[in-house]
Amino acid sequence: MAKKLFPCLMFVFQRPTQTKEERCPVKLLKSFLTETMYNILNKLCNRRMLEKSILIRARIVLLAHQKLQNIQIGEIVDVGRHGVGRWRKRWQDSANALLAIEINEPRAVLERAIVDVLRDAHRSGSPGKFSAEQIVQIVATACEDPRSCGRPVETWTGRELAVC
Repeated sequence: MAKKLFPCLMFVFQRPTQTKEERCPVKLLKSFLTETMYNILNKLCNRRMLEKSILIRARIVLLAHQKLQNIQIGEIVDVGRHGVGRWRKRWQDSANALLAIEINEPRAVLERAIVDVLRDAHRSGSPGKFSAEQIVQIVATACEDPRSCGRPVETWTGRELAVC
């Protein structure tokens, strides 16, 4: 009778028949890879002279393509599951652009684009304290003999350059 009178309270009378994992499945981002991209990522993983971060991220993409979960990938590459998810998302977001490059450009351009996707994003940081002109002046002054600027020293120090 309560079911008919209060339909908004239906959840009180229903027993969950599914486990928590079944009710809240982990959403896995699909890893889009063409055969060429797969080969390039494998090649990157086998390079000796490659930044460790790019190697790890390439392995994350390859493992994601094998449909492993973020926790499993994280255990393999020693990265937290959130970090794995971040790189899976970044790869997914750039998949269309990479596909366009693969179709329209030579393989070398695609390889550079894949490495660029796997690199750290540019961070703005604090603005520089010196303008480009000031830096050029400092370098030019440092290349001159200190005596030509009227300083009584044989080599420049930071303090001497600041005074000049």
